[in-house]
Amino acid sequence: MCQTNNSLSFLALLFHILIGKMYWKRGRDMSIDERKAVNPFKNVVHPSRVKAVLREGTIMREKNVDNSQTVDTVFSGEIVTIQQDRGYLWYQIKKKNGKVGWVPREVLYIPENEPTNRNQLTKKEIEGHIRWRKLDSKTDTLIWVDIDRQLTYVLKKNEGTESWLLERTIICSTGDNKSPTKTGIYKIKDRGEWFYSDYFNSGAMYWVRYCGSYLFHSVAMDKDRNITNDTLGRKSSAGCIRMSLDDSKWFYENSPKGSTVFVY
Repeated sequence: MCQTNNSLSFLALLFHILIGKMYWKRGRDMSIDERKAVNPFKNVVHPSRVKAVLREGTIMREKNVDNSQTVDTVFSGEIVTIQQDRGYLWYQIKKKNGKVGWVPREVLYIPENEPTNRNQLTKKEIEGHIRWRKLDSKTDTLIWVDIDRQLTYVLKKNEGTESWLLERTIICSTGDNKSPTKTGIYKIKDRGEWFYSDYFNSGAMYWVRYCGSYLFHSVAMDKDRNITNDTLGRKSSAGCIRMSLDDSKWFYENSPKGSTVFVY
C-alpha cells in the first residue's frame, strides 16, 4: 500500500513537471504578436519613474523629520525610485524590496529631466489603453495625465456603450525630476480660482486638487497675477500639473468632483 502511494506521488510530481515545462516552452515560443496581446501598449505607453542614486548611505524615515521612526537602511550607490518630495528638502523613496521611506535631499543624486516623448498617441490608442486598464470613473469624466508626453487627456463616457471617448487633449507641464508629479490613481477633490504660495513665491489660477498638495492649475504667476513661467510641453513645475490659462479654465469648469485621475 505504501509502495503504491509512493508510485502515485511520483507520477503526480512527474505530471506537474511536464505541465510546467509545456507552459515554459509555450512562453518561450510565443510570437511577438502574441506577447503584445498580453500588453498591446507596452511599446507606446511608458511609466514615469524618477530614479535616483544614493550618494551615501543613510536611514530611511517613516516621516520627513530627523527623529522619525526608522523604516530601513539604504547604501551608497543604491538605486531607488522617488515617490514625492517635500519642498525639495526631503524625498520619499522606494527601494527594490518595496520598502518606502523618507531621506534628506543631500544624500541623493537626481538625474536631469529626460526629453519629452513627441510621438503622440492616436485617439484609438488613448481610448484603447483606458479600456485595457479597465479604468472607470464615478462621473462622466475620466482624466489621464501622460507624463511621458506631457499631455493630459480628458475622456467622456459614452452612455450608449459605457466606453470612454477622448474629448480633449491638453498640453501640460508636470513636475521636474527634483520635484516629480505623484503618480497613481486619484479622484478630483476641491477647487478654487486663485492661490499663492509664499514658500515658492508663485501662484496660479483655476486650481483643481486631486491628491494632497498636488493640483492642476494654470501656468505660474506672481502676486499680481502676471505670468512668470509659461513653460509647457516639458517637465518644469514643482510637482503640480500646469496648463495654459485657457486650458486650465476649461479644465476647472469641466472636471467634476469625484472624477478619476490616472497619472502615469
